[in-house]
Amino acid sequence: MKTLALLALAACGAAQPAHTNAARDRDAITQLGPAFDDAWQHRDPHARAQLFADDATLINPFGMRAESRADIEKVFTAETATIAHTSTHHFGAMQIQFLDADTAFVDADNLIGELPNGDLRYHLVAIAKRTPEGWRWLAGRPYSFLPPP
Repeated sequence: MKTLALLALAACGAAQPAHTNAARDRDAITQLGPAFDDAWQHRDPHARAQLFADDATLINPFGMRAESRADIEKVFTAETATIAHTSTHHFGAMQIQFLDADTAFVDADNLIGELPNGDLRYHLVAIAKRTPEGWRWLAGRPYSFLPPP
């Protein structure tokens, strides 16, 4: 529930800028992208899941839900057997807004490439949090934009 409240706050622009070591924290969050890409390219669902907090949640672009790091690894294992089996992943530039010193709202346009039916572009809305392990994803909601009506 806290995750939904944080997403709502960030979406409404109600969050105030936090006092953090912004450059260092921004770099640490940004590095989650290449680390995810590398784990994808190496077909390593465990390494991908390690980028998430223990209490993280995820709904992947295909509607699979996960409520913990262990569940996220199961989703990534299923993806590795299907969509991630031979494809590539590229995180785009991230927009990062700090909600407080230990929490950030992140969004990015990403690409799953080398799919049989062409590339899949999607947008990620996520929350990152500072953990004892460093910055990790707390919530991820990747989605594709719908065409206008």
